[in-house]
Amino acid sequence: MFRSAPWLLLTLVTACSIPEFQYPPAPPRIVRFTVTPFEPGPGEEVLLHYEVEGSTQRVLGGGPTDPLPLPEAQGTISLLADQDRTLILEATGPGGTTVAQTGFRLSDLAPVRIVAFEVMPTRTYPGALARVAWRTQNARRVTIEADDGTLLYAGTMPDGTLAVPVGERNLTLHLRADGDQGPVTAEATVTIEPRLPLILNFEATPATLAAGEDLTLRWETGSARRVVLLEETPAGPVPPLEVSDFGNLLLRPSPGLHRFRLRAENEVGTSEEALTVWVVNQAAPEILEFTGTPTVAGYGGDVALSWRIVPNLGDPNVSAELDLGPQFIPQPVDLAGSRFVQVERTTVLTLSVWRFGAVVDTAQLNVALDPALPRLTANINTTNFRPGEPVGLVADFSNADVVRVVDGSGQLIATTTISPLLAQTPAVRSTTYQVIAENSRGATTRHFPVYVGEPPGIPTLTVDDPFIRRFRSTCFQWVAPGADSAELAVGFLTYGRSPPIGSACGRISDSSGYATLTAYNLSGSNSQSVSFQVGPESTNATDEEPNDTPATAMGPYSAGPLGINGSIEIAGQDIYAWEGRLDDRVIGSTTPASCDQPIEVEVREDRIDPRNARRVVIPAGGGCPAIDARLTPGLADLEPPYLIVLRRPSGLVGPANYFLVLNSETRTCGDGVVDFREDCDDGALRSGDGCSNACYFENAENEPNIINPTPLTIGDTIDGYLAPGDEDNFQLQIDPFDAGPYRLTVAPSTADGLAVELSVFDSTRGYFLFGAPLDSSGGASIEPSALYLEAGPYLITLRAPDQNVLPSRGPYRITLTAE
Repeated sequence: MFRSAPWLLLTLVTACSIPEFQYPPAPPRIVRFTVTPFEPGPGEEVLLHYEVEGSTQRVLGGGPTDPLPLPEAQGTISLLADQDRTLILEATGPGGTTVAQTGFRLSDLAPVRIVAFEVMPTRTYPGALARVAWRTQNARRVTIEADDGTLLYAGTMPDGTLAVPVGERNLTLHLRADGDQGPVTAEATVTIEPRLPLILNFEATPATLAAGEDLTLRWETGSARRVVLLEETPAGPVPPLEVSDFGNLLLRPSPGLHRFRLRAENEVGTSEEALTVWVVNQAAPEILEFTGTPTVAGYGGDVALSWRIVPNLGDPNVSAELDLGPQFIPQPVDLAGSRFVQVERTTVLTLSVWRFGAVVDTAQLNVALDPALPRLTANINTTNFRPGEPVGLVADFSNADVVRVVDGSGQLIATTTISPLLAQTPAVRSTTYQVIAENSRGATTRHFPVYVGEPPGIPTLTVDDPFIRRFRSTCFQWVAPGADSAELAVGFLTYGRSPPIGSACGRISDSSGYATLTAYNLSGSNSQSVSFQVGPESTNATDEEPNDTPATAMGPYSAGPLGINGSIEIAGQDIYAWEGRLDDRVIGSTTPASCDQPIEVEVREDRIDPRNARRVVIPAGGGCPAIDARLTPGLADLEPPYLIVLRRPSGLVGPANYFLVLNSETRTCGDGVVDFREDCDDGALRSGDGCSNACYFENAENEPNIINPTPLTIGDTIDGYLAPGDEDNFQLQIDPFDAGPYRLTVAPSTADGLAVELSVFDSTRGYFLFGAPLDSSGGASIEPSALYLEAGPYLITLRAPDQNVLPSRGPYRITLTAE
């Protein structure tokens, strides 16, 4: 009974219950509906915050998108302050609808923003310099303070950089930007780390030596607790040798390849450098090494090439050539060396060894371009700096996660993810800066070697005799402290680069009343001058000495014989420049002062292009009869202008007097030979064929001259005309900033076409970049492969075959354009 009672009670209550009173549902409650800021500047971001309770539907009105359903009961919406706005929130629920209102109005005051504030590097060593960079918007004043309260900058520059010395502890910098709205602040921190050990110098002298010769190792380190020298010989590794911070070691290595490593250690870590030494005992030229690192690079990255060829012991018949691909001209290189090659495409690099004009060994290296690696373009303001001068680096990049700049010791100079990277650091010592762009696939690296030093001191220049007679010799002595080389100029004559301590002697002409010595090193130059007086020429025949360089000018167009008295010292020579055509009946004669004083005579063409400097040597004559060269074979084939060279053999006694006779031969128009007074001579006396009956060109052109080449500039177009056997020369000067690939175009001006021999001669390095016969039959243009031109002078020659038929002659147009 007691168990069933509750059930009965429940039943009774249910049957007799009274309905509960139902209150109407409450309307939704808007807890928050606000905007920040209330008075934004034009274009500033505005944040709308809302929170609603008891709602099933929420709609925002008055915004850029009206109406805007709000699916969540609370949240934040970002709006752009483009105009004054009144925002309405309408929340609907079972109990009805609740409405709230807020808004914002545009301010006339521009908001202050800090776009960027960073310090480079973020981790460095005590005593280093950090570079702070900032960029702000609408800031009227910017201040930067250190965490110890030191004011580093206060001014109105919205953007800028600042060098900050770093002490012994971490440094936090605070940027404050004030303007119409603000202030706005930001922070940047530099973390101090101990310095890694430095290897300042590690070299071997010589790098290639013969078996049995001595080798000297030199080294210098910094911040190292322990320095170890390791060597790996052809027979195996040698036990490590602990050495001092700096010093040298004399070794006599065995034949073969020796690898040396210098390891510097301290509590922070280890630094290591390696070098390789070859001990040669074979005579055949051979490529021992041709390597590149890396062999796969991104666009704009560097590949470090290194090569070694034996023998490198002074064999003048062995040379090397490096081919960087079809877009470049092969370049001569040393038998041992290294260089950085910038990667712009996948290519094959070839190293060739030549001996007696034939290739005796080759090696190839494949360099691949990986488009997935970062693309990098980097530049440095210069490569020569004085101590403390800022080194500026600019790097544009893409497809990179981060870009870093480090120096040769691995010290981080800058790091950023913003392109372009702008980095500056003071020049402390000569080193190599690296710009490294990295992503998940790898890195692309550019290298920039820099030299840090002071320019040379003011050199000292003295002259043996400040009162010199014309055509007499004197000597100049100089000392150029701190210079790598010196250059002496006497009047208009330059002797070329010389050692910083030395002397030079030469004959003095009327134009030489002063001498200037210029001292050079990588940091600049300094000059010093000395003056002297040039007196009249002596009446003594021994003193009537024509100058060796430049030649004594005679002519240019003398009629009849011309004679001159002279004297030659032992082992000396006299040179005469003769413009006219020499008569092949009477070329010249010399009369020795005595019967046992022989003089050798040489006649050669005075051409700018040395390929055409044909010559005839007349052996030294002895005995009383004069040296008569009138019947010497080969003289008739030489073309003016000439150099007449009289030489005095060594091992004799006293000077030799002579009397030189020169005679101009008269040539006539129509004999098929171009005389010095003729533009052309086609062997006929008729006009209308390009060469008139007076042997002048019938084309209105500024004919390029063999003696004085016509200057050719980049983008320049010159019209010319080639007669049979004719030769046109163009002089080209490439500045260091203009070095690169070029395209040379020779286009015939008529439909008949043109057959010529085209050559491009590098006057500085003494070799031909291009030389081959070219045919443009049918009027097509002649375009050899792209020429890679380094800084310096070049001679471009067009030569027509010696034929009187087309298309071996005719008008043409030559153009040089950059690739």
